[in-house]
Amino acid sequence: MNEISFSKSITPNEITYNTLIDACTRAGDMDLAFKYFTEMKEKQLQPDNFTYSTIIKGIKNHHTTLQKEQREFTNAKVKNGKLFNNHYATLEKVLEILDTCKEGKIVKPDEILFNCVMDACIKFKNMKKALEIYHEMIEMGLTPSSITYGILIKGYGLEKKFDGVMYMYDKMCENNIRLNDVTYGCLIDACIKCDKPEKALQFFKML
Repeated sequence: MNEISFSKSITPNEITYNTLIDACTRAGDMDLAFKYFTEMKEKQLQPDNFTYSTIIKGIKNHHTTLQKEQREFTNAKVKNGKLFNNHYATLEKVLEILDTCKEGKIVKPDEILFNCVMDACIKFKNMKKALEIYHEMIEMGLTPSSITYGILIKGYGLEKKFDGVMYMYDKMCENNIRLNDVTYGCLIDACIKCDKPEKALQFFKML
């Protein structure tokens, strides 16, 4: 993706940079996304939760792409003479973005941003960190949603920890959080991964 130059008559604002960062992450160009992110802050423009969430989603997708490329080119990290860039494909980078948001005086992390971070933790196969983020979210006074619990249920399913799946389901019931089709889908999939077909069928009948 090519860098965009602004004319002197145009003054980019937060919306401009958010749009550019979103476009870069969708195109898989994390170098340019972070360049715009840095430039945004240098111009004293305030990144918001959309900015942070977009970058974290970009890191997660970059990680997925990198894994796919490495599977296709197992004997080398070079494709068409270009070295695979895994500088951004790390959980540490995700947590760094979250810390940057938490340190801000104007914008604080919201539920959507925490959900993005938890989902990234699971993508990077770090359920322990996902749970730490979940508890941190609660300590900050934010209320987990069905999306939050769906993410954690998925994580426990991938680890084949049925007790964890049911713990999150019980927490949803305890907090009167309505289960939707997506949540039930996460529960069914997790039960199957945990080799609990009877429980998966039970959840399926609850749809």
